[in-house]
Amino acid sequence: VAGSVPFSYQWRKDGVNLAGATSSSYTIASAQPSHAGAYSVVVSNLAGGVESQSATLTVAPLAPPNTPPTISSIADQSTTVGAATPSIAFTVGDAETAAANLTLTKSSANQTLVPDANIVLGGAGANRIVAVTPALSQSGSATITITVADAAGLTASDTFLLTVNSVN
Repeated sequence: VAGSVPFSYQWRKDGVNLAGATSSSYTIASAQPSHAGAYSVVVSNLAGGVESQSATLTVAPLAPPNTPPTISSIADQSTTVGAATPSIAFTVGDAETAAANLTLTKSSANQTLVPDANIVLGGAGANRIVAVTPALSQSGSATITITVADAAGLTASDTFLLTVNSVN
C-alpha cells in the first residue's frame, strides 16, 4: 500500500469479509474443519487499498479417541479336586487393534489353589479359550482374572470365580 499510516485491515475468508477481523493479524484460537478456506487481508489507507494473495488453511479432523478393547463375560466355574475345567470360550475385540494383535494375560487371586502357570490361554483372533487346572489336593475358590490389552496399552478385564469342590 502506498502512502502512510494509518492503515486499516479487513480479513477475508473465501472472498467474504470476516466480521470484526480488522487487526493487522488474524488468529483462530482453536481451528476446526469448518475454518478451512482461503484467507486474505485487504490493507488500505487514504491512498487506496490492496488485497494480499490468499493463504489456504486446511484443517484435518481429529482422529477419534482410542477406545479400550472388549472381553466377553466368563461365567463362574466349578470343578472337583484333581480335575481341570473344560476349555471355556470367550471373545475379545478392539476398534483400533486387530483381534490377532491383542495381548492376553491371566492371574489367580489364590496362588495356592490355582497358580498362574495353571491357567492356560488359547484360541486365535477374536475367539479365545481358557482352561484352569487346580493344584493337586487343593479345594476352595479362586478369582481368575483375564485381561486383554490393545496396541495402545488400553485394557479390559473380566473375572470369574472358580470353585474347586472336594471329592466325597
